[in-house]
Amino acid sequence: QVIEGHSKIIVNVYPNPTIDKCIIDLGEINSNYIVKLFDSHSKLLVTKEVNHLFSKTELDLSAYANGNYFISISTEKESFIQKIVKQ
Repeated sequence: QVIEGHSKIIVNVYPNPTIDKCIIDLGEINSNYIVKLFDSHSKLLVTKEVNHLFSKTELDLSAYANGNYFISISTEKESFIQKIVKQ
């Protein structure tokens, strides 16, 4: 997936579906970003601020029930939402 804006950021969320953990890979990014995890009812479960020096971050979904979740990734200029399935 590509975020359109001032720059193009490639976003990969894997594995999807997942059993417990997923990796969010933003490739080459030059700004800090915020990752949020929401359940299917739009309830915020996790907020994680990540320094731009770390283009990859991990989310642990092992404590949550199987189902559909949404990951929001936001930088100062862009945002992106990815659906993820926990099995």
